[in-house]
Amino acid sequence: MPTDDLNVSSGWSSSASLILSQPLATFGRLRANEQQAAAAIKFQEHTLERAEQELLYSVIVAYTLLIRDRNGLQIARDNLELLSRELSDTRARFEVRETTRADLQQVETRVRLAEAQVAVATSSLAESEARFHEIVGAPAGDILPPNPLQLPVDGLAEARDHALENIPVLKAAHARERISRAETSSAVSARLPRVDLRGRVDLLPVTPYSNDLRQRGLVGEVVVSGPLFTGGELAARVNEARANNDADWRLIDAASRGLVAEVSSAWRNLEAQTNAVESLSFAVEAAEAAYEGSLTQQRAGTRTTLDVLILARELLTARTSLNVTSTDAYLARARILLALGDIDRSYLLPNAETYNPAAHQEDVAWYPPIVIFGPIFRTLSAIGRPEFEDRPSRDGDDCRDC
Repeated sequence: MPTDDLNVSSGWSSSASLILSQPLATFGRLRANEQQAAAAIKFQEHTLERAEQELLYSVIVAYTLLIRDRNGLQIARDNLELLSRELSDTRARFEVRETTRADLQQVETRVRLAEAQVAVATSSLAESEARFHEIVGAPAGDILPPNPLQLPVDGLAEARDHALENIPVLKAAHARERISRAETSSAVSARLPRVDLRGRVDLLPVTPYSNDLRQRGLVGEVVVSGPLFTGGELAARVNEARANNDADWRLIDAASRGLVAEVSSAWRNLEAQTNAVESLSFAVEAAEAAYEGSLTQQRAGTRTTLDVLILARELLTARTSLNVTSTDAYLARARILLALGDIDRSYLLPNAETYNPAAHQEDVAWYPPIVIFGPIFRTLSAIGRPEFEDRPSRDGDDCRDC
C-alpha cells in the first residue's frame, strides 16, 4: 500500500484529578487504632526505662564489687604484713631459745597461707576490674566509695505499695494489656458498618490526543460499608484478641506476685545485712584490741604463739566478713531501689542530660495544615470509646464490649 494513502494522527493531552476520602463514622475503628498506638508507645517507654535501671544496677554492682575486692586485697596484705612481723619476732626468739621450733613452724605455715590469700585476692580483683571494664567501657582507675543510697519508703508495706505503682516492668505489663484491649476493640469494631465521605474533582480532555475540548467533573458520595458474610473470620479475630488480652492479664498477675516477693526478699535481706554490719563492726574493734593485747601478753610470757596466731586469724576473719557484709548491705539497698523502680541516673551521673520521651513525641507528632476537620472526626470516632487506663483487675471489665 502506498505511504501517501495512510492518515497518521498524533497529539498529547493532560488531565488533573483531586480525590478526597474522609471517614465519617468508623464506630471505634480509628479510636482503637489510636489507643493501640498510644499504648505501644508507653510500652516501649517503660521497657526502655526498665532496661536503663537494670544497666544502672549492673554498674552499681560492678562498682561496689570492685571496691570490695580492692579492700579485700588490702586486708589480705595487712594480714600478711602482720604475720610477717610475727614470723620475724618468732625467729629472733627462737635464736635465743625463747620459743620452740614448732611455734616457728606454725607461724611459717600461717605466713604461707597468707601469701596464698593475697594471690587469690589479687585474682579476684583482676576479675572485678575486667567486669567493671566490660560494663562501664573504661578501666576503673582510682575510685571513691559509692554514694549513699536513700530509700523513698520507711517500711515493707509501704515499699510493696510503692513498687506496685512505680516499677517500670509492671507499667510495661499494663501497657501491653492496653494494647491487646485496643486490638480487641478494633476486632469488635470490624464487624460493624462504617460511613465514609468521598469526593472527586476531575479536569479531563474529551479526546486523549488534544486539549482543545475539556470536560469537568464533580462527584460526591457518602458510602456506607460493612461485612455481610466472612465465614467466621471476624469472630475468630475477636476471640483471638480476647485470648491475647487474657494472657496479658495473667502476665500482670505474675509480675505483681513476683514483684511483691522480690521486694519482701530484698527488704528482709537488707535488715539482716544491716544488723550483721553493726555486729561485725563491733567484732572488728574487739578483735583488734584482743590481738594487740595478746602481743603484750606474749612478750610477758602469759600468751603462747598459738594464742597470738588464733587471735590474728579471728581479726582477719572479722575484717573480711565486715568487708563482704558491708558490700552485701549496700547491694541489698540497691536491689530494693531496683525493685521499687527508683534507681535514677543521678546516683551515678548527676549532671547527665535525661531523655524526655514526651518532648520527643511532640516533635514528631505533626499534622499537615490541610487536615482542618481532623479533630472533629476524631471526636466522632471516639464516641462510646473512653480513654484506656490501667485497670485494677480484669473482673471490672472483661472486654466483651471493647
